[in-house]
Amino acid sequence: MYNILILEDDPMVRSINEKYVAHFMGLQEHRLIATGDSQEALGVVNKQKIDLILLDIYMPYMSGLEFLQKMAEENINSQIIMMTAASDSEKIKDAIDYGVLDYLIKPFSYKRFEIAMNRFINYKTMVNSQKDFSQQQLDRLFYFEDKHTSDLELPKGLSRYSLSKIETAISDAKENFSIQDIVHLTKLSRISVKKYLDYLVKESILTVEMKYLKIGRPIYVYRKKS
Repeated sequence: MYNILILEDDPMVRSINEKYVAHFMGLQEHRLIATGDSQEALGVVNKQKIDLILLDIYMPYMSGLEFLQKMAEENINSQIIMMTAASDSEKIKDAIDYGVLDYLIKPFSYKRFEIAMNRFINYKTMVNSQKDFSQQQLDRLFYFEDKHTSDLELPKGLSRYSLSKIETAISDAKENFSIQDIVHLTKLSRISVKKYLDYLVKESILTVEMKYLKIGRPIYVYRKKS
């Protein structure tokens, strides 16, 4: 489960961001805390582990950059996605220097928000599932592009969160892989994994064929379409 904090002082924008998060996460278990008070948010991150903070810069009493400074001073290591109207180079530079994961300038589209969230999920999935990385995996982490599925309308019952986990696992899998390979990498159920793999086959992102074994039932073998 991911703990997500939204720090945004505008109630209407905060409500929209809450809906964006809920839509992206779908049925996946998560805990969302939303506030417009920097001091309250600082208390939250000091008391519990927060995986992701969606952070504005322009706020009363304590700006988003001052909030990042406080986090650094107290060694709080949550991932940060800036979501702000601040577009000047000085503030962008300061945010990057604090190590933010992504920077979205208002107004932004849901699609751009989705790319930022996919970057977060991609990062968490990778660092939680293995100790060593190849250059190709790091390139995908630092230069992430959702080339295949960001423009697709997902059928009912599929979530962007799970699809992102599946795609990360596919990238880490062998050239040919089975449902069980992806189950092992994602910890999702076999039924769920098959549903997402079938969807990717339907969208011509994967190919599938049946492989007959010497012993036991045949298995479906999937492959990334070149």
